[in-house]
Amino acid sequence: MTYNSGFGPAFNAGTSYMNQLMRTVNFTRNENYEAAKGLGTPSSVTNDFKVYKSPSKGFKVEYPANWELKESDVWVQFISPLESSSDRYREGVNISSWAGFPQSLPACVELITNTLKQKIPSFGVMWSEPTTLSGGIIVYEAHELHFSMNADNLFTEVNNIMMTHKGRLYIIEYHAELGKYYDQISDQIKSSFRFYDNLDAHEK
Repeated sequence: MTYNSGFGPAFNAGTSYMNQLMRTVNFTRNENYEAAKGLGTPSSVTNDFKVYKSPSKGFKVEYPANWELKESDVWVQFISPLESSSDRYREGVNISSWAGFPQSLPACVELITNTLKQKIPSFGVMWSEPTTLSGGIIVYEAHELHFSMNADNLFTEVNNIMMTHKGRLYIIEYHAELGKYYDQISDQIKSSFRFYDNLDAHEK
């Protein structure tokens, strides 16, 4: 599902994010991951994490060791194992870094929200509010957008943490089948997030 528009770079940036979201939902369905059966079961809490860091994307984060990693120039995706062969969807976390958005965080939030409302009929905001994300001793100003949607009869729940940093919009997105949202593991991943230029030398 792809949408095109000629309304300028800001609108196109919002549309690009929405297209990525729809690709993620369709890509992590069970039928696209038959080979992944038996890889393990996601847990609400785990102490076994790996570290992902990228100077080019500008951040470091930790993710469960048994989750699959995929990435492009713009995003990195951490995908949970199937719970069983009958599991319809693989929950996961996407972290993306976007250029072309407005410089202020409220303007970015408005653009993302309006684009999703306009283009996804089933989009429904569960809550949307300012928040903070603690990166060690640094606290980042952020906005949390939590919503649900129906993508081809698959009801999903998505939690977005949005932040602006050095002219780019960063989105930490946890997506799950509706009713299977693992708060604790999502929080573990989000709490490990650091912007790369805020890392100590030994962390890089």
